Amino acid sequence: MMHTQLQNSDAWVMLSVLYEHGYTGEAISLAQIIGACDFIEHAIITYDELTGALVRLTSQQYITEAGALRFLPTSSYSISLTITGKQIKGLTYNVIYSS
Repeated sequence: MMHTQLQNSDAWVMLSVLYEHGYTGEAISLAQIIGACDFIEHAIITYDELTGALVRLTSQQYITEAGALRFLPTSSYSISLTITGKQIKGLTYNVIYSS
């Protein structure tokens, strides 16, 4: 498995999947991911940010596709993501999810 550098939008999408999955306990739709991104950042994620994040997160097995355009966090190992580089609203987010 080839690891690519994660982007800020990857952490944003990962946090959205974790948040929504924790709330519903079900696979998360694209609409739920977009809504959670808006809730977290008060901004709508772009198409390129969303598709890029989903490709990187699924290829590195942080999330898995659970049906047509529905996603779940993986449970095979602990996930630790940190947004680095440009800070968003002056904060650095640390997302730690253990299963």
